[in-house]
Amino acid sequence: MARGRGGSGACGGGTRRLTLMAPFLRSPPFPHVAPSAAAISAPLDGVEDGHGIWDDVLDALVAARVGGSFWGRQPAPARVLVRIGTPIDPGALAGLMEDQIGLLPGKGQAPVPGRMLPADCDPWWMIAGAQTLHASEQDEWALVAGLLDVPVIGPEGRRIDPARLRAETGRRIAGARYRDPFTGRQTDAATAIRLLADWRRHLDGNRGIVAASGMAFWKREAIREFLWDGAHSPPFQSVSRGLRRARLARGALAIWHVARAAGHGPGGCGAAGAAGAGGGWFHPVPRPGRGAPSTRFGGRRPHRHLL
Repeated sequence: MARGRGGSGACGGGTRRLTLMAPFLRSPPFPHVAPSAAAISAPLDGVEDGHGIWDDVLDALVAARVGGSFWGRQPAPARVLVRIGTPIDPGALAGLMEDQIGLLPGKGQAPVPGRMLPADCDPWWMIAGAQTLHASEQDEWALVAGLLDVPVIGPEGRRIDPARLRAETGRRIAGARYRDPFTGRQTDAATAIRLLADWRRHLDGNRGIVAASGMAFWKREAIREFLWDGAHSPPFQSVSRGLRRARLARGALAIWHVARAAGHGPGGCGAAGAAGAGGGWFHPVPRPGRGAPSTRFGGRRPHRHLL
């Protein structure tokens, strides 16, 4: 691997005992697949982490925006994020409206009024739109903020050194073993990041799809998994109902390409209806095996199709 910046070549050097916790790099909770089959990582217990993680691995992590619950929902950004349970001086939030303060679930009462966020938010999405995060150094969201150079204010009211957060991220990545969920063979963190990046691109492409049309009943189970966006799959509806739903939600309608050929795609009545509403759009679904090869986890039933 390439040598890291600053001449050290690696983050998280030194030796310390790791505590068992969920890996920072982990698979989304794919529906209809056993977690053990889809798992890309497992925590190591009692293993020393002196080997560290190279900087190019962390740079790839930032480019891919994976780690933590990257598949989570993406509510409206907040200027300041606060982990409930983190002490905070209310004066630091003077002049902010409650809707500009995002409260992350934690222990105890919220220290300030704000907008409660779902537990499974996408941290990369939320932190990229924030000015500061109030959390502890071990918080997964603090690790993401450190990688994105968003200030993290710790329980003592001072900014945590981004280098410390980067080093902690390296230790967390080193504190897991990685596997290829398609073969079950052991792999490394860099390979895991590449696979998670593929999954992220697929899930992000599914965000905003609010309905699906033109799928025969026997195809729907596979398509339901294919169109999963990290939280849910769109309902199957007729083209006319799907268009209405897409127009109202200003979202997308996924439509089977045979239905497009029958006049429900661009240039047909469906496209005209969407265009007239100024918000709906078509998201054609390729046939499994034609541009979207079927994949299996560990020889189990087909789960989804990778782009």
